Amino acid sequence: MKSAGVPFELEKYRKKSKKQKRAMFPGFTDANKIRFFHVGNDYFSTVIDEISRARERVWVEAYILEPDHLGYLLLNALKSTALRGVNVVLVYDAIGSGNLTEEGLTHLKEAGVHIHPFKRLKLDSPTYGIKMWKDFFYRTHRKLIVIDHITYSGGMNFSTDYCNINGPANYVDSHARFEGPAAIELSTVLVETASLLKSMPEEQLKHMQIMQTKFYLRYQVTYCSMQKMQSKLRGSFVQILDSNTRKQRQQIQLTLEHVVDNAEHRCYFTTPYFLPSKRLERAIFRAVRRGVDIKILIAGKTDVIGITYATRYMIRRFVDVGIEVYEMYRNELHAKQLVVDQSLLFLGSYNLDNISYKYNMETKIAIKDPHIAVEMERKFHHNIQGSFLVTREYIAATPK
Repeated sequence: MKSAGVPFELEKYRKKSKKQKRAMFPGFTDANKIRFFHVGNDYFSTVIDEISRARERVWVEAYILEPDHLGYLLLNALKSTALRGVNVVLVYDAIGSGNLTEEGLTHLKEAGVHIHPFKRLKLDSPTYGIKMWKDFFYRTHRKLIVIDHITYSGGMNFSTDYCNINGPANYVDSHARFEGPAAIELSTVLVETASLLKSMPEEQLKHMQIMQTKFYLRYQVTYCSMQKMQSKLRGSFVQILDSNTRKQRQQIQLTLEHVVDNAEHRCYFTTPYFLPSKRLERAIFRAVRRGVDIKILIAGKTDVIGITYATRYMIRRFVDVGIEVYEMYRNELHAKQLVVDQSLLFLGSYNLDNISYKYNMETKIAIKDPHIAVEMERKFHHNIQGSFLVTREYIAATPK
């Protein structure tokens, strides 16, 4: 029987998704408002404008923040916001954002921006060899921006490569703006990253934790009252998945495997590299045997040396069992998405490769919303229309 006051489509969707929910980690939140960005210009202009209007906090966790025109726009926005008395924290990966310099960030520090590089390599360390090798791969690959009660996350780095200033953007990617309990969950991930920083003063970390608690309590009042039930029905179900192998957390890895194992009709992967773990690979093959339609869109060209040939070697087995694999050449594919059964979308920073699987700190967002999933599936089909279908003959001609 249909629940009172619940739209029939949503009730039908909830029943259909029970199997998927059981396969995933607990912690879904509803009442989330989500806005997607598929063009870098739209995302960057929106987030910089929102930073300029922040009232209490702006926290940034970036893998790549280039000191180019776009990067300076962000840095100047952070500086201006800090001068207004807003709590501004910038955590950037020391290798991914290796072009940033201490001298170039001095004016931000003087303005009150709290700046922390993540895992800078110490070449003068007595344990240089072993420790450097471990830390080199242990990166924060996340892309998070917290502005008061709003959080942005997805696959876009801060670089003009994502902008279509003088023509199409070099990279194809997606990002999202979250408002609601999912935004609070995402900001908690950033606070945890801050707790791992040796350069983070205890007093500053405590201040971030207190602010986080304050925003969480506000959420409890705003979103959890019975008076907000109607807005909950219009929101999206969202689950935040985290990967930090040094903390023995592999929520992303396990959830992807379980969701593919529980797929009933289709799984459409969009990923720059396709070097899945053995467990995910076996889950995909099991899905094919069940009759699930698997399609994979990968990058035809990448900025990582050697990864293209490694990916082509890997996809031989998938093409052999009838999986459609496409390569995108018109732009460099950077998006990391999975659409399952027109009801579930995964979006975030996690790559299907060994570095993300074993080393990087990553974030993936699972969105259970049929309207969003169908729209992203349409976008997937649009992208493969202009891409190259990989055949056995093509693979045979590829250098081994």
